[in-house]
Amino acid sequence: DQSRFSKFQDIEPGQPAVCPERYYLALGSDYTFSQIYLWDDDKKVFERFKEVYIQAPRSFTVVSTDRRDFIFASSFKGNTQIFEHIIIDLSL
Repeated sequence: DQSRFSKFQDIEPGQPAVCPERYYLALGSDYTFSQIYLWDDDKKVFERFKEVYIQAPRSFTVVSTDRRDFIFASSFKGNTQIFEHIIIDLSL
């Protein structure tokens, strides 16, 4: 039995991150805004979700707790930044 990887999706160059219950993909860039993608379960692809500015990003970590999602973005030259995905229920 041979195991192998096959191409799944093209995304701009960058630095991949982590995925918790809600699936995120973070791509850091030293030269422009970093991109955060969110998994679209219906389309089965990562959709661009948010652009964020992080000075010289080096790693991303997602922490989920009590139905809240935080993305920690460490920086080589600046402070670590924490972003929260805030979900607003418009069904009321």
